[in-house]
Amino acid sequence: MKEVKIIFIGDIVGRAGRKALAQILPLWIKKYSPDFVVANGENASHGIGITSKAVEELKTAGVMAITTGNHIWSRKEDTGVLTNSVMPVLRPANFPEPCPGVGVMVVENNGLFLTVANLQGRVSMPQAVEDPFRALQKIMAEKKSALVLVDFHAETTSEKMALGWLGASLGVTAIVGTHTHIPTNDARILENKTAYITDVGMTGPLNSVLGVDKKIIMEKFLTSRPLAHEIIESGPTEVAAVLITATDDGVACGIQILNETVEI
Repeated sequence: MKEVKIIFIGDIVGRAGRKALAQILPLWIKKYSPDFVVANGENASHGIGITSKAVEELKTAGVMAITTGNHIWSRKEDTGVLTNSVMPVLRPANFPEPCPGVGVMVVENNGLFLTVANLQGRVSMPQAVEDPFRALQKIMAEKKSALVLVDFHAETTSEKMALGWLGASLGVTAIVGTHTHIPTNDARILENKTAYITDVGMTGPLNSVLGVDKKIIMEKFLTSRPLAHEIIESGPTEVAAVLITATDDGVACGIQILNETVEI
């Protein structure tokens, strides 16, 4: 069996997140020699949505496929990046079929194939999406490669953990959680086959509240006023990711948390 390495990068937030990724990812690629690099980019353009310009920046840094989530519809360019064949951007697969774009794609590199799937949770999430559990069953029944990575963009730890166990029973290589921007310390291998973490964390401004100016969020809690969010664009910025190792038959054998902070 051949060893395969996958780097998955947590929610990239705004300019600071993109710039930090551009600094750190090339160093990680040189150090770890990953076969695949996948990132969640739903907050890449000023904290909400993703534009074609941001997609190009992530691709230049070394990202091969971009997953998203509930903010994928937040910008006018969203449908453009989803329907442009040269932009490897997914939307959650359990959005109803009339939605533009795809929720599953196969990425190829040096004769290796990785199926990347994007799902969104239903508990405490804004959109009425279809059942992610049945969607995962369908994805695995129709999978086109042994290696399968799933980004589960969800709010609650219980829903993420339950999907992780389902994925292990189905033979998913890795299920990584995104959306809450706070990394969890539970990276592990489920059932000796599936790499799992509840939330990878955020690639964005460190001294913030989920990427937003902390003063604004504190004021919102203190006054209950609906203040506009402002994304921090400079200062200490963390890059949160995981390094997944697996055999080319799709069985995970390791998951390591990666985290570095740079000044933007």
